[in-house]
Amino acid sequence: MLPDASVKRDALHAARSLLILSDVIAQRAQVDRGTPSGGDTFGSIALPDDTALSQFARRVRFSREDLERLGVEPASLIPFVLDAGTFRFVSTSAIGDTPLEFHPLIALCDEILVVSPNNMSIAVRSVLVNTAINGGMGEQLQYELMHRQEIHAEATGFWPIQRLSLSEPVKYSLRGMVTQYDHGRYLHVLQIPTSFDNFPKAGFATVRPLSQETNQFIADDISRFWRFLENQGDCRESATILLLTGWGAPHSFAPPVRGEKAPQNWQFIPLAFADAAVLGACDGGNFTDIVRLLKQHDRLSADGFTFVNANGLLNLFGFFRATGGNLIPEHFTDIAPPTMISMGTNELLEPRIEGTTRRDYRALEAPGSEHRVVQRTEWGKDGSPPIYASVDDINEGRLSGAVAVAGRTWWIESQANEGESQEWRYQIWNAVLQWLGTIGPAIIERYPNRFPVWPMRITLEIPKSQAFERIPSGKAVGALRDTIAIHRSDDGVSGAIAIQDRWLPFLQSAENIAEIELVAAALELLSEPSEDLLPRTEIAQIVADIIGTKDWRWLHAFEAKIPLERLAGRQLVRSFKRVPFSASSLVKCQSVWTFRSRTDGIDIEGEDPCREFLARYKQEMLGSVIRDIHSFNRIALTTTVAHDYQSARREQARWRGTIRALRAIRGDQANQTAFERQNEINAVQRAAKAILEIAACEAPECYSACNSDPLSRGIGVQN
Repeated sequence: MLPDASVKRDALHAARSLLILSDVIAQRAQVDRGTPSGGDTFGSIALPDDTALSQFARRVRFSREDLERLGVEPASLIPFVLDAGTFRFVSTSAIGDTPLEFHPLIALCDEILVVSPNNMSIAVRSVLVNTAINGGMGEQLQYELMHRQEIHAEATGFWPIQRLSLSEPVKYSLRGMVTQYDHGRYLHVLQIPTSFDNFPKAGFATVRPLSQETNQFIADDISRFWRFLENQGDCRESATILLLTGWGAPHSFAPPVRGEKAPQNWQFIPLAFADAAVLGACDGGNFTDIVRLLKQHDRLSADGFTFVNANGLLNLFGFFRATGGNLIPEHFTDIAPPTMISMGTNELLEPRIEGTTRRDYRALEAPGSEHRVVQRTEWGKDGSPPIYASVDDINEGRLSGAVAVAGRTWWIESQANEGESQEWRYQIWNAVLQWLGTIGPAIIERYPNRFPVWPMRITLEIPKSQAFERIPSGKAVGALRDTIAIHRSDDGVSGAIAIQDRWLPFLQSAENIAEIELVAAALELLSEPSEDLLPRTEIAQIVADIIGTKDWRWLHAFEAKIPLERLAGRQLVRSFKRVPFSASSLVKCQSVWTFRSRTDGIDIEGEDPCREFLARYKQEMLGSVIRDIHSFNRIALTTTVAHDYQSARREQARWRGTIRALRAIRGDQANQTAFERQNEINAVQRAAKAILEIAACEAPECYSACNSDPLSRGIGVQN
């Protein structure tokens, strides 16, 4: 944005210097960003003794020698030093608008004292914003922030589409889009910026209301969306999301939306971009889950339950999970409307911790003195190695991942070439990362001087698709050692691995010899070239010794003998999708009260009354599924559900074929994981069979196209 002038360089240098101090304080305190703060709400705070206070004080003191050792010039910290003349405003200003938000340091004679560590990141932000505004680039910075926040919200897969593709800024700097993400389902997104007006006088605690004109424009745009829906013919569900962005300051809005004019099954969802990213990283927190959650909330509200929630959608999601998907605590068995249910303001803590831990969002150094924004490739798996993927590279269609172990960062990349199998390209790329992430610490501990500490990059060159389709069955021919070649670059930080076609037959072996050879080639390329370089055969033996089993593997090749295997090999079988927790929760919500009066109570005594209740419950659930099926075209519905049934069968076969490897990788946890996965597979198969049978009789031959909702509802009923 700003030209490469001294004002820009000084601001970036100052920001980097303060962030270095922030990292050091965290290291001294032995905490990371996933460490929750202690204490109880309204609890007593015990005053530490003098020894503890002195220890705390040492964490935030930096002598000139400390700064020199860290490579921080004292002059670069001047923008963050609190002037003595502003001391009196610290206690008289609102939190968020005090001088500490801009100047968290005090300069003493021979040292720097960080008096407000929690404000260091805010101070960095303030310097960068001020620099852009003073340089006449405030609007451009605002646009760049909106664009990066759009990408940030996309990166965890929250949205029902891969990319939002918001428009360029229109009136009042808003950005928007309308898309059909499924048959009869439409999404309308409006991204709302936060103005830099009056900054820094109006700081991070100042609520910035949208102007009346902007609020009216939002309401008018929603009305235009409604008119668009009227012309679509078959609109089953729609939502408008106000994607709230900004730079740390809160903002308020009140668009005059005429709710009585809203189409049926339309949802209005204000959502911060950061919360969208957190929800997407949480189990059961994607867009369709949230739509079902809000339907359940509205259904209960219409029944007379009033929910008091002062902390937004993420807080509601945390409460939803804390109540087992009921929104009404289980122990309130005799609760009846009208009644008010008040949620705590801290229900969002668990989702935030889960999202932060799973995603592990960070910047890793790459060759060429650059840094890339990355996040974990595996979520929800305890003990998984520190493997990261580049968000920007994935958005541009490149596979780029890194293993961060023992102070080393090893990048593995795979470019998409014409004629390559995308599925196999990913599988091989992922296998190399998994092996390096698992054995990396052990092999570096054995040979710490053979692997340089600077970032390294390896590019994988894999065989073309025809080679995968023509793997000869039976014994491989030739020497495994000759099937993988490495090429070192002159820069000393990169190289390439060329996998020959002749390597593929070795994947059919019952042992993991092909993968060991591949990872041995990678380690050979990552090691420091010298006269006493370890030969690859010796590296392969070391890798085998470290892993300790011949079953530990991520790749396997076998002959496709049945139609399902052939379809899967051609990527013609859809990815398996498990039962959505939100779907079963929505189906269960009020399901009993549709045929049983609340005045009859919750207790049923006697065998015959129980049988009668269960029979009526079954009939009501079956009737509700049939009513839903009546609204879908028979051929479209049966085809869609058959695809889901087929994907479940494929998933079942895949797990049966990989359980040995899974046990070698996960240990005893693999059995529990396999058991849970089998239950998920069974749920999809049972629901798909039931819907297929009912649809063959009940669905009309010509109505509307199909979408995924009937299967989700059927799955929920099955559960």
